[in-house]
This record gives sequence, structure tokens and C-alpha cells, in this order.
Amino acid sequence: MSRLSLMALALLPLAVACDKDGEDSTHDDDHHASNMPYCEDTAAPLAPEDDGGFGLSGQAFLDSIPAQLDGSAGFADDGEAGLQVVVSVDPASLRSVASEAVYPDTGGPSPSIAVICPHRVEVDATVELHSDDGQLAEVLEVVLVTVDPAEMGSPLGEVVFSAELDPDALGGSLDLADFADLDAYDAVSMSVYAAILEGRLLGEVSAQGEAAQGNTAMVERIPVADLDAVAAE
Repeated sequence: MSRLSLMALALLPLAVACDKDGEDSTHDDDHHASNMPYCEDTAAPLAPEDDGGFGLSGQAFLDSIPAQLDGSAGFADDGEAGLQVVVSVDPASLRSVASEAVYPDTGGPSPSIAVICPHRVEVDATVELHSDDGQLAEVLEVVLVTVDPAEMGSPLGEVVFSAELDPDALGGSLDLADFADLDAYDAVSMSVYAAILEGRLLGEVSAQGEAAQGNTAMVERIPVADLDAVAAE
């Protein structure tokens, strides 16, 4: 699994809209008023024995998700700590999602944007991240996703997830101010991305600082930690 996979994962939330309730997704009037293209999702419950639509059964997807992975967290300040990742899946939420790109026709100018709307299989889960130095102690409600490899170029069976973190309400002792001068930004956001393939998790915790001066806006990525763990025996 490469950094390219993580880059694709980072872009995934911008490309698709996840519908955790298993119903057709709805879109507000902003899409149509701005003529912006978007993804329209149709989710359907998936039985474990059924194919998710691209050669991966629901059960194979569930079986590819380890309950626990152990490894290390390498922090951007050169610190390193042992890492435990615990994954609790809700099998009843297993679903397939068909996604189609929609390009509204409002009679006005249309942005030249090609949206990526991959077909996928999803399941709701809780992911816990614990580093043995106490810096990471996060409990995340996430959607575990595997997408059609023909559409995203990812390996069959790769499972990805992402979650937003609140820099001011982290579960562990990690202080984002140790990794950047937060006063230099007007706004700071934080997130975790990870991908699991063949029993190994690679991921990253990072932040994003935004600042504006006059008509100039700046966005800067703030590395925090690289995550690397393998399925526990």
C-alpha cells in the first residue's frame, strides 16, 4: 500500500457523499443554484453472501477488516510510540452503494469539473486509536469503504476510512501546538486517514491551517503522525 493510496483516500470525501442511512442521498438547492456537479448515491442492504458489484462479496469485505492491529505511530517531532488500533464493525449496516455523477443543467455556465463517484461497499464501524505514550486516545465513528478498483485504481479489497478530529477536544494528550504555530492561522482543522490491505494499516494524522491576507488565501498542511500497524495474531 503506497502513499498514493492515502492521497486518493484524502480526496475521497471531496468526491463522494456517503449515505449512512441506506437511503437515496439528497442534495440541497446549492448544487443546482451553482450548477455544481455532484454524486447521487443509491444505497441498498448487502447480504454477506452477495457480491458487492465488483467481485467482492460482503463477507469477504467483512473478513478483510481486522478486529485489532498493533504497530507504531511516528510523530512529526521525531517521537515514536507503540500503537494499537481496535475496530468494531456493525455487520447489520453492510451495504452496497451505486453512485452516479450528476451535472445539473440550469441554463447557466457549467463548471468544468469531473467528479469521481465510485461504486462501493460500506459498513459502519468504531475505530479506536491508542498510542502507548498517551498522545493518541481517539474513538472514531467511521464508515469503512472499499471501492470498485476499476473506477479508483485501488487494489481489490482495500478498505479506507477517514474522520475529522477536533484539535481542542482530543482524547489523548497530543497538543497540536507542538507541531505548528497555530497563531499563524485563522482556522485550523484536523483529520485522520487510513487504508487497510491484507492485514496492514497505513495512515496519517494531519492538520490543515488556513490564513488570509487581503485577497490572498493560504492553506498549509501540518503533518502530525504516520500510522503503521498489522493485524494482531
